[in-house]
Amino acid sequence: MLSIHTGFVVCPTCKSRFAVAASEPTVQALHDYLHSDAEVKCPTCDTVFATGSAKSSIEFEPVNDGETLSPSPERSIDGLDNH
Repeated sequence: MLSIHTGFVVCPTCKSRFAVAASEPTVQALHDYLHSDAEVKCPTCDTVFATGSAKSSIEFEPVNDGETLSPSPERSIDGLDNH
């Protein structure tokens, strides 16, 4: 499985942690973005805040390597993998 660097921020209101993307998938671009005045909206509580004013991190995350997953009986009725 492949891995890429991913930026995360923590919402100052609800403390939800979520991933954000920079214009380029490099550590330097993520660092610059996370320490900028770029505004993001929390997907949990809809608070808008600047990435530079929030707690943030850059982590090495596994990603799908392009292989298509086949449907399985373990998948839920709504099509989402809940396990």
